[in-house]
Amino acid sequence: MNTRFQVTTPGYGAKPGQSRVPRFLLRDERIELGLEVDHTRHEPVLLIGHGSSGTSICAGLIRKYCAVAFGNESQFMLRLARLSKNWGDLSDPQVLRGAVDLLLQERYFRKAERVYGFHPTAEQIIQKVEQPTIAGIYNALFSLMAEHQQTDRWGDKSPDYMEHLPELAALFPTAQYILVVRDGRDTALSVIPRYFGPNNLVAAALEWREIARQGMEFLQTIPDDRKLVIRYEDMMGKPVETLKTVMDFLGARPRDPRMFERVTPMVQEELKSDNTDKWKKKMSARDREIFESLAGPELKFYGFETEFPNPRPASGLQLALSPWHDRFMRTFHPRSFGNNVYRLGVRVRDWWNSGRLQ
Repeated sequence: MNTRFQVTTPGYGAKPGQSRVPRFLLRDERIELGLEVDHTRHEPVLLIGHGSSGTSICAGLIRKYCAVAFGNESQFMLRLARLSKNWGDLSDPQVLRGAVDLLLQERYFRKAERVYGFHPTAEQIIQKVEQPTIAGIYNALFSLMAEHQQTDRWGDKSPDYMEHLPELAALFPTAQYILVVRDGRDTALSVIPRYFGPNNLVAAALEWREIARQGMEFLQTIPDDRKLVIRYEDMMGKPVETLKTVMDFLGARPRDPRMFERVTPMVQEELKSDNTDKWKKKMSARDREIFESLAGPELKFYGFETEFPNPRPASGLQLALSPWHDRFMRTFHPRSFGNNVYRLGVRVRDWWNSGRLQ
């Protein structure tokens, strides 16, 4: 049986005869593969974690095997939620329409249409709104995405939200949270070469440490049945066991008791089990020591190996120059230019449109 479906289906807003190739299985394919599940819970599923920590991989597994709809990173929810405090009453149809029109200007929708064939209209979102609030608009949007992916539940993953988790919890007070944690040293090796991430070892260690702490502190405020921590390394090394843990947490019950017999070879083929512990070979002993000096307690908290009982810190000069170097690289890297221009445009657009929604 071919387990690699190339599902072609019309997307929201697609022209007649136009099709998309979304990265999800339709209900009939899930049934054919014996992957159909029943949900005992229906709250939003919010994946949180540092960028390059495995949240995308986890979202893909949950989408495919737990039948929870995930798209690309939203990135807009907290920003628009803050702006909405200055808008008029969303129970006013004109204000609601203006808010949805503003939402649809987000670049999220361009990628969602290109990758998943999903691009709802303002009318479709408005018809789906049950509560005239910004959270109600988001729930309508992502419920449409769940319908598009033929599931009964939706999720979102945006690492940008890690620094503002209480705001996210205020938007979705019943959501379930899955925190994905990866060894900070491997995370550093992954993000440093990228234009958008920390661009030196000290900056990467400090950012990973801060996000690790924020995850710890936030989950202490969440009831046990609404929070789960999984490590990237376990997801790679013990994927089926990790998937079972996630399914139990989400209340996703396989209809076919033999589901995991089918899932095991599929998951093992999809994941790179050797994509862990790269820091042991690719990071110098001195860099490993510096990282531990900055984030050793956090590594230990999440069960990661440490090497140095008393790690020597980075030099004062290295600590002083690190944030300036990081800021310079994020601002002036050639690939950052387009993103910075986009963000400036978003600020101008938000300012202009918010005045019209008061």
